[in-house]
Amino acid sequence: MGRKKGKMIIKKITMMLDETPDLTTGQIYDLLHNTRSVNSGGRNKFPAWGVTRNQLSSVLGRKFEKSYFDEQARQVVWKNKEE
Repeated sequence: MGRKKGKMIIKKITMMLDETPDLTTGQIYDLLHNTRSVNSGGRNKFPAWGVTRNQLSSVLGRKFEKSYFDEQARQVVWKNKEE
């Protein structure tokens, strides 16, 4: 993931978490791609413009703060870092 693309993703995630705080990793992934992450056949759908879940998790871990772990969804819930 290039530096420019990384900054664009961070900006988009920051705007999403400003609008709707406490989103799970899966919700952020789906909103970034504006699609479901599983196709109609139940198979994983690769993103059209190239942010994988591993790259997303890396960006979230470095630039955002974990709010809590959602046991039902089995995913981390994220919020913007307080500055």
